[in-house]
Amino acid sequence: MTLPNELELSSGLVVRYEYDPGEEQYFDARAGVGSPGYPPEFYVTEIKVGDEWKPAEDCAHLDVAAIEAEAAQKLIDWQSAENAQADEAKYQAWQEMKELDL
Repeated sequence: MTLPNELELSSGLVVRYEYDPGEEQYFDARAGVGSPGYPPEFYVTEIKVGDEWKPAEDCAHLDVAAIEAEAAQKLIDWQSAENAQADEAKYQAWQEMKELDL
């Protein structure tokens, strides 16, 4: 699944962001490797003000924390819809395979 580069918010603002989905903690004793894991990370890097892009740090007149929260929620909603669509396609394929076996 490819994430969109920009998100349009309900306020009409368009933002660019950085997103890292994080990693689960794991350890493989056979290979002797693992990861301590880390949480997901999301932050807005640029905000389109008028016709130009400005770094989020230069937009002190805007509530950047609220903008990040809305953008993060919009990304979560988008990913949920994409995952639901993929799951539905897998289920339909399974149903078709099941019908062929009968």
